[in-house]
Amino acid sequence: MRVLRRVTLTAVVWAFAWGLCGLGVALVGVATSADTGHVPHELIVFLLGLLGAVIGFLSGIAYALIAGARSLQARGRIVAGATVGVSGIIALMTIGAILNTSSVDPLSSTLKQGMTGILIFGPVAAVLGGLLGAIDSKLHKGAQVN
Repeated sequence: MRVLRRVTLTAVVWAFAWGLCGLGVALVGVATSADTGHVPHELIVFLLGLLGAVIGFLSGIAYALIAGARSLQARGRIVAGATVGVSGIIALMTIGAILNTSSVDPLSSTLKQGMTGILIFGPVAAVLGGLLGAIDSKLHKGAQVN
């Protein structure tokens, strides 16, 4: 029961952080772009914030399971957080590319577009995941061997 509570709490914290990050990216994108296509500006902001929260929640679960199962120390938690963060972005962009594949837009074309997103948001995801891992290592100092 303790493990489930810890995993859930970590996932909620990650969801909140990633949701805010997605919201920030959406607000900057809407502010700098006059046209978002056929989707209204307000909906784009909401969708990117929600998508960030969902990816953050799933990444938080993965991070909590990895950090808890391996009993990672501070540096390991930071590396695990950064790795899980980047993995979440890669998974999101790859799934998006596969779902957007059509006869007009072949998979190779959508994967190229996804790579742009990975190159732009991958480092942001690594930093955010690493920061969350660092915060987690500070919160669980007593479990570490110095």
